[in-house]
Amino acid sequence: MAEHGRVETVISPRRLFLLLKRDLVHGYGAILIAMAAVGGVMLLFSFLSMLGGAGREFYSPFYGGLLFLGGFIFTSSVFREVHQPGPGQFYLTLPGTLIEKLVSKLLVSSVGFAAATLLFIGGVSAVSELINRAVFGSGHPLFNPVAPANLHAAALYLVFQSIYMLGSIWFRKVAFIKTVLAQSVLVIGLAIVAGVIFRLVLGSAFNGHNVNMGMFSRNFGPFTFNAPGSGAMAQGAQVFSTIARVAFWALLAPFCWVAAYFRLRETEV
Repeated sequence: MAEHGRVETVISPRRLFLLLKRDLVHGYGAILIAMAAVGGVMLLFSFLSMLGGAGREFYSPFYGGLLFLGGFIFTSSVFREVHQPGPGQFYLTLPGTLIEKLVSKLLVSSVGFAAATLLFIGGVSAVSELINRAVFGSGHPLFNPVAPANLHAAALYLVFQSIYMLGSIWFRKVAFIKTVLAQSVLVIGLAIVAGVIFRLVLGSAFNGHNVNMGMFSRNFGPFTFNAPGSGAMAQGAQVFSTIARVAFWALLAPFCWVAAYFRLRETEV
């Protein structure tokens, strides 16, 4: 019973539900307007594209644009009120722990947004194809929300979205732009470090400023490869690839969530 009471003080289903309800209502209008605009553009462009012929994949670019660009912009704004003097104090004093407030924002902007985007694009494509087939007698392939490629894109969004949620808490103004800039600087920095390490470890592969591409023939093309240590290099590349996949899929999002929690604690203080 005591353990159950401690859990309730951290996460209460009732408090979490009320926070979720507030977060959904709070961003309801802006999301509806944005999705209505995207839906209208999709219907218009789909109809006009039929003049050039049917049968082409049409809806996936809209899905990707709305999911990633729209989702990142939306996520970057979920904690905007925290940085405003009046609304911020009111939000931080709402019933609920910081974990509940973080989880509520996370669910709305991650799983909630991805699922809503899949259903929305699927619904608009169905309406669009009814119009196309009624007018032209043919149409584009329907958007399938459960297609592997679309679900994989949603999974990628769930990972990258965590970065923008952290940015929403970290930056007081223009969080989306600052997060993109910080992400770009970090990627460039990691690329430079990786290049330096590659140059130091595989120095024999370089000839002046050029790389001996013969070293990569075993896995990357029809080059002649005679350099020693090729097996070790291939194994090293495979290990690095495995580590990178694990770090991306299993570690990046939890790291951003934990960092966002501690940043939110600092904001509360």
